[in-house]
Amino acid sequence: MKTLVKYMYRDASNYKFHGEFVVSGKLLRVNIEDFLFDSEFFVPHEIGLEHLLDMPMNEDDHYLHTFEKFVECVDGEPICSAEEFITRIKNADRKGWLNSLMS
Repeated sequence: MKTLVKYMYRDASNYKFHGEFVVSGKLLRVNIEDFLFDSEFFVPHEIGLEHLLDMPMNEDDHYLHTFEKFVECVDGEPICSAEEFITRIKNADRKGWLNSLMS
């Protein structure tokens, strides 16, 4: 079993950019939401994902992304296991999602 995870970047002008990746095993939002910034947001580079906005950034831009869907699938090359991905999320939360952006 694999899980297709869809995520999104939305800037202050409501422009949206979408991305997706696959993990091996079952991953549900409930597994990670307690470790997300404000139970909703994450910073992709903190967990090994791509920032969906093309650089350079302007005054409407930021680093926060959201998870949109978690769908069971059979296709796609996993970036890691669901367990490893949960560990990445927990570690980023423990360090502070925005700490690396402030230094």
